[in-house]
Amino acid sequence: MAQSDRADAEAFALIAEHTRDLIVRLSTGGRITYVSPSVRRYGWAPEDLIGRFGHELVHPADAALARLAQSPVDVVLMDLRMPGLDGRGALERLRAEPGPNKWTPVLAFTADADAAAQGDLADFDGLVRKPIQPIELFAAVADASLRTEESDKNNKRKTLHAAV
Repeated sequence: MAQSDRADAEAFALIAEHTRDLIVRLSTGGRITYVSPSVRRYGWAPEDLIGRFGHELVHPADAALARLAQSPVDVVLMDLRMPGLDGRGALERLRAEPGPNKWTPVLAFTADADAAAQGDLADFDGLVRKPIQPIELFAAVADASLRTEESDKNNKRKTLHAAV
């Protein structure tokens, strides 16, 4: 490794280890090769993400809503505590505005142990707690997907009855 490359790598490591920003490095195949320690704020351990395929993390809520207005997704994992517009407000805007994800299942994402007990998650399609437990995440996605499929079937039946 050339002297300037080594200096660049050392400078990158120093910045990445001490920043509050989330820094992720991906291989050309899309696998995570480096994650900064700041990922812990989102409920992950860096070592648990190394080698996995890259995640698309969009933050803050305004950027996420802009992205969701453009392309359909299967499910949204919405952090309840975001700077500026919180998850509840972001969900309200997502449902109020036209777009391909207006009725996409949205799962609340939080480290707050009492979030479900507070009763203000009724508009969400499920809850995933931090730190993420893979089985809990898969179960919440599956449950939201099944409810969406059932809702789609009922809406198609209503459309058929209305068309007849």
